[in-house]
Amino acid sequence: MLPLIIMMAIPLGITGGMILLWAAGGTLNVMSATGFIVILGLIVDDPILKLETLNRLEKKYMDMGAVFDERLLGKMIHEAGSNCLKPLLMVSLTTSVALVPVLFRTELATNFSCRWPW
Repeated sequence: MLPLIIMMAIPLGITGGMILLWAAGGTLNVMSATGFIVILGLIVDDPILKLETLNRLEKKYMDMGAVFDERLLGKMIHEAGSNCLKPLLMVSLTTSVALVPVLFRTELATNFSCRWPW
């Protein structure tokens, strides 16, 4: 069940990316495809980290003898979100900062920005 949840993030990310690419007036080319690959890597990291943290918290609370109910689930989700926020922001920020030089490389961008035939 967990791999299915993680894999559901991929079509949602592609759909959102295509909508944003269309709204910005961009075209699908090598540069935008590279951006999709990078963003999909970030999108998949989020559910993996959150589900792993939820599994770890579930084991911790079950070992303590807690009864699994809606209140405990809400507490676990809140705690997992708090624990995962900083690592996810750091990964997203470093990836974004690492790609900033590509924005200012005009000769590189003109070589790869031709439209794909389909």
